[in-house]
Amino acid sequence: MKFLRFTHPVDAALNAPITELAVWILKDTADRDKFEEIGDELLQKLKIHVPDEVSFGGRGDVEGNLRQFLVILGWQSLEVSLRLSIKAP
Repeated sequence: MKFLRFTHPVDAALNAPITELAVWILKDTADRDKFEEIGDELLQKLKIHVPDEVSFGGRGDVEGNLRQFLVILGWQSLEVSLRLSIKAP
């Protein structure tokens, strides 16, 4: 069993019509601080560009393994979620 510590309340994302769970695992060579900075920028862009479509449920690290994260997003529309993921580089 693994435990997660989330940075934000997850209720809105978990109760959205669509809940996206993403597991992010950092390689040993990756800079955790830089990763968190980029992750925060990505989430801020979502909040700015599609505030009515996405609920940020948080990014939690796995207790005992600070190189694994779970990200939770709640979406109001599958179409918007897919459109944004296809546009991503």
